[in-house]
Amino acid sequence: MASVLLCLKDEVKKKMKTKIKVKNYQFYRNVAKHSTVTVGEDAILFCQLIGTTESITRITWQRRTHKSFTNENIFVIIPDGKTESVNGFGDRIEFVGNTKEYNSTVRMKNVTSLDHQIYTCIFNIFPSGPFEKEINLNVYVPPEVSVFPDVTPVVGDSEVILVSCIARSRPGSEVTWNLGALESSLRIKTDVSAGPNDYYTVCSRLIGVPSKELNKQNVQCLVNHISLKKEIVLNYALVIHYPPQTVSITSGNPSTKHQEFLCVADANPKPMLYTWSR
Repeated sequence: MASVLLCLKDEVKKKMKTKIKVKNYQFYRNVAKHSTVTVGEDAILFCQLIGTTESITRITWQRRTHKSFTNENIFVIIPDGKTESVNGFGDRIEFVGNTKEYNSTVRMKNVTSLDHQIYTCIFNIFPSGPFEKEINLNVYVPPEVSVFPDVTPVVGDSEVILVSCIARSRPGSEVTWNLGALESSLRIKTDVSAGPNDYYTVCSRLIGVPSKELNKQNVQCLVNHISLKKEIVLNYALVIHYPPQTVSITSGNPSTKHQEFLCVADANPKPMLYTWSR
């Protein structure tokens, strides 16, 4: 019985030693901060290793797309502070950290929409080995906006799409309308679709019964986005096609020797052919 208890004590001691070892190992901590910028701005990717005095042998920055499982090297830092850009990044990446402080922070200049990826900061230290941390770089892309009719509406009795306003951006935009006096006679339908690389397309449509009275009426498409300092306002004059509804004949210039008559027809588009009979 005594021998069994002795064995159990030895086993407990081994487990305690193992736990202590793991706890000490966890003092090594890689700290990083996610970054959000707008296209054209510079991004700061912060990464620092805390809790070690071991020697740095190499620091590597990698990145991958949100749907990829494979990282590519983009930047390398060696202990004396010398750096090397790889895979065509050139001078777009600048080391702004300090290897003596285990700080591998970099600045990415003139960010593009393609830089919207996941970045990995890897510290290789001796003898403990590599420590890594992932950083999300979110790149806002301002909206591209257009206003247009899908098909030019013709006067009728049923509701149709009068005009569409489309905004494509990352992340999605807010699209609304200023209808003025037409608020009660038109309705709005808005759809949002997700595209690749976290782009969103917002399509807002004005729907109503096309009438002659709506032709040339002004509306405004209003677009707001997190990257914009000022709301985008696009003015649009509704275009409604309708056949001649009134035709009038008037006398022409009385100063001429011959009698002239003018035929005036209200239509959109303007009539191309007039036929006279008597």
